[in-house]
Amino acid sequence: MKCNDKWGNPSDLVDQTVTLKATSPVKKLPETVTFRNGDFWKVIEGLTSSECDHLEIYILNEDGDVLTSSNTLVVRPSERQHFWSDMHAQSGETIGVGTAREYFEFARNKAFVDIAGHQGNDFQITDAFWEHLNELTAEYNEPGRFLTIPGYEWSGNTGLGGDHNVWYRTEGRPIYRSSRALVADTSMPENDAHSAVDMMTKLEKEDAIVVAHVGGRYADIKYAHDAKLEPSVEVHSSWGTFEWILNDAFDCGYKIGIVASSDGHKGRPGSEFPGNSQFGSFGGLTCHLLPELDRDHFFSAFRRRQHYATTGARIFMDVTAQIDETVHQIGEIIQTTSDHVILNVEVIGTAPLERIDVFDGKDIIETIRPWGLSNQIERLRITCAGQHYRGRGRLVKWEVAARLDAGQINKYKTINFWNPNRQPKLISETEISWETVTTGGASAVDLWLDGFSGSDKLFIETNQGSMTIDANKIEVAGVTQECGGMDIRLNVQQLPQRMSEKYLSVSRDLKLTQGIERRLFVRVTQEDGHQAWTSPFYILRS
Repeated sequence: MKCNDKWGNPSDLVDQTVTLKATSPVKKLPETVTFRNGDFWKVIEGLTSSECDHLEIYILNEDGDVLTSSNTLVVRPSERQHFWSDMHAQSGETIGVGTAREYFEFARNKAFVDIAGHQGNDFQITDAFWEHLNELTAEYNEPGRFLTIPGYEWSGNTGLGGDHNVWYRTEGRPIYRSSRALVADTSMPENDAHSAVDMMTKLEKEDAIVVAHVGGRYADIKYAHDAKLEPSVEVHSSWGTFEWILNDAFDCGYKIGIVASSDGHKGRPGSEFPGNSQFGSFGGLTCHLLPELDRDHFFSAFRRRQHYATTGARIFMDVTAQIDETVHQIGEIIQTTSDHVILNVEVIGTAPLERIDVFDGKDIIETIRPWGLSNQIERLRITCAGQHYRGRGRLVKWEVAARLDAGQINKYKTINFWNPNRQPKLISETEISWETVTTGGASAVDLWLDGFSGSDKLFIETNQGSMTIDANKIEVAGVTQECGGMDIRLNVQQLPQRMSEKYLSVSRDLKLTQGIERRLFVRVTQEDGHQAWTSPFYILRS
């Protein structure tokens, strides 16, 4: 348990006793916990529960109001456990803040992730700091409790392959730099790797993994890719959401998994809020499916793509593909003579589920919405989304004004508004305005309405594009206005007054056609805007 201020920074300025309530019996769970000034966090060890499948723990104030709750804990026998990582961020020795030691302390003791890596830009890492990082990962690595992975960010320009993260199984391995722009030492020139091709060639004999990253120098996986080294691509970080890199991989016929991380520069691995800077998104996390928490199992599962990515929420996903009597895990490459596959999907959100999309490669083959609409419009979501282009200047600044010509706005709520100083302004009962930013992902405002129906009109004016739409034209999927750039868009959709379903379990029987590979994966979108992506199954009927 920890307390955050409004910007997402851990706070030790709380002096309060809170009550803990679990949805099922938990042995050794205290009734209350007291925070005193100076306490950043509280940890309760030795908790056990055996009388439930799903468990949540709520934190209440002295008046009995719910302050927050845990993500849903799944208590069941399993060959694999879910372990959470932020594998990619930086500290003050490169482009972040704080020390590398404080960085690992934060990941373990304030973000409570299970796995962490430190990925400084290679052109800023001196030999002395590289040695220090290796000492720290060796010191903090504690199998079964907290896993640290030595590595760095190969930070070449996009024309030479772009940013890639490199991790080693063991300490003491070389750093192959893209350049020495901020490193004075020119010894060991044989370790220079001026292109992604050079870097991957040098890593061929190393026990290493590589992941393409979209940051300031976005990765071009069409320029360089080695299937043995690079199992996955990063679709989300504090820089934004980048499904296009996944589509690039599909276009090339690569068999890749999906990860996310923060690439945070604030020394907050595992809990990276964007603040008021160039970043526009909450830092991502990856969930690794491992039988045990140690480096050997981590590397083995990573190379098999047995992980899924989220935008930072600890969403539970258990997605399998059953062919005949065999149950396959996410990320597997499967060749079969069967003519069908059963896709089993279980999702437990940290917030109500807005939609679940089932993909085959770049195509959505089904959208599941675990809710229905009433006969009248009760709630609209106005969404700004997209990016200018792939590179560093992708951030889109939005100035939005929305107006009804009939009915009234009863209340509103924001989605992915990470700057607490930039909130919507309710001008009147029919008008609202706001400013926001998007960097590949989405930012939205929900409006709860009365008396808006039929030919009543909604007027939306933005600096990126505008739209006027009749109430009776707004349906579940919504109406989208393309606004230029790479994928800048404005969308209006209808939602129910209230969503409550956080749990979904479905199975789909899907046809397999001889000679055609199916690349099946699931994307989850919650009501609060958080998302998750499973690594795909690659299934070929021979």
